[in-house]
Amino acid sequence: MIRSLQLFWLILERLHLKKFLFVFLLWYVIACILLWILDPGITTLADGFWFGFILVTTIGFGDFTVTTLPARIVAGILGLYGDLVITFLTGAITSWFFEKFQAFRGHSVGAFVTQLEHMDELSNEELQQVADKAKALRAQKEAGKQTSA
Repeated sequence: MIRSLQLFWLILERLHLKKFLFVFLLWYVIACILLWILDPGITTLADGFWFGFILVTTIGFGDFTVTTLPARIVAGILGLYGDLVITFLTGAITSWFFEKFQAFRGHSVGAFVTQLEHMDELSNEELQQVADKAKALRAQKEAGKQTSA
């Protein structure tokens, strides 16, 4: 389980999504507070967070609607940002499943990169496996160059 989370974290790093998600969470909190302040229909902070959640997830129960122009602007920006986050997370999760499948088959790029980054922690057998994998990748690259020429 921990390795799966490490792989997902590595994918988020490779796709440069960690900062994007942090900024989104920060904006989500600010936007929900602003919605609570700017719209008279949202009477509690909890309702502001609930409205933000159903807006970002595109559930849209309809139990809250914003009525003031500033609140509509904040809600629109939050909704668009939420759509981007869901889209990017879907891609990251797809990459994670692909890497898990490739690892199952023994061809995971993410696992190979992780091994390279932590070479000082590998056993002699694991180092030999990494070296064999690098040689095989180089042979594939050379074979690809010869067939394309």
